[in-house]
Amino acid sequence: MYSAGQGNYYSAYNSCQTYYSGYWTQFSFNAVCNNQCNATQLASNAVFYGNGGAYTAGRYYDGTNYYADYAQGTNVYYLPTDYPGYNTYVNSLFVEGNTVYTAGYYNNGSTNVPCYWTGGVRTDFGDGAHSAVVNSMFVQ
Repeated sequence: MYSAGQGNYYSAYNSCQTYYSGYWTQFSFNAVCNNQCNATQLASNAVFYGNGGAYTAGRYYDGTNYYADYAQGTNVYYLPTDYPGYNTYVNSLFVEGNTVYTAGYYNNGSTNVPCYWTGGVRTDFGDGAHSAVVNSMFVQ
C-alpha cells in the first residue's frame, strides 16, 4: 500500500522545521526531496506506483503562493501556470506508459478553474466562470 502526504521533521543540523513531500509504504515514510530551511515546501496529495517506481503529485509553496508539481523519485517537475501569483493545486495523479497525467485546479484571479495536465500541458474543464476543482481522475 502507498499513501501520499507530507512529513514534518525537525532538523538538528539546521535547527528548523522542514517539510518533506513524499509517500508512505506501510510504516516507512519516503521523502521525495530533501528540502533545506527556507526552501520550497512541498506536499503530496496523490501517489501512483508504476513503471518500477513511485510518483507523487501535489503542490509547493514559495512563501506567497502554491504551485502544482509532481515527482518521480527525487525528480520534481513544476507544472506551468498562466496566472503567476495565484494558487495552483494537483489533487490526482495517473501514469500510463511514459505519460504522466495530473488533475486539480488553478485560480485565475476570480475563480478556481478545474483542469488536468498531460505531461505538463494544461487542459481546462468548462469556461472558468464557476469555481470548481478536480479531486480524482482515471485514464482509460
